Amino acid sequence: MEAAYEEEKPNGHHDQAAASPLFGEPAHALALAEGERMSLMTDFAVTKHFSRNELKCKCGCDRMEIPQPFLDKLEDLRNAFDKPMIITSGYRCPRHNADVSETGDAGPHTVGAVDIAVSGADAHKLLQLAFLVGFTGVGIKQKGPFAARFIHLDDMPPTTHPRPRVWTY
Repeated sequence: MEAAYEEEKPNGHHDQAAASPLFGEPAHALALAEGERMSLMTDFAVTKHFSRNELKCKCGCDRMEIPQPFLDKLEDLRNAFDKPMIITSGYRCPRHNADVSETGDAGPHTVGAVDIAVSGADAHKLLQLAFLVGFTGVGIKQKGPFAARFIHLDDMPPTTHPRPRVWTY
């Protein structure tokens, strides 16, 4: 049996509408927002502060295969930084990474890496905290327009490169 949903009209009157058993909202509201709900169902939180959509591959393949230990470390960094962090690049499928990076189809973004838009004093603070929480690969781009500045963080195994490792772009 459908639950009743009472909706207050602007004139103060109440109308009852059948509620959807799935969402507890009026059935007519579901019809209006169905497309929006469908897009939300592909996005969900992978940590308290980061969503799947902001970390997935940007080529359109919709893949996001960053390992949970890396996500936990990223969340630890976000908690220590205590400010929102804008991810400009997260997971990349091997094909997309080969198209956009010199590291080819097996670079750090195919395993677990992020680029975070940050500059100035915030970049300095983020850099310090990244080492404290255990990131072992740090790329720094702090030249040029502020909007193009970022810090790359990865956690590649020590067998890949000597760690910790720091470089500039």
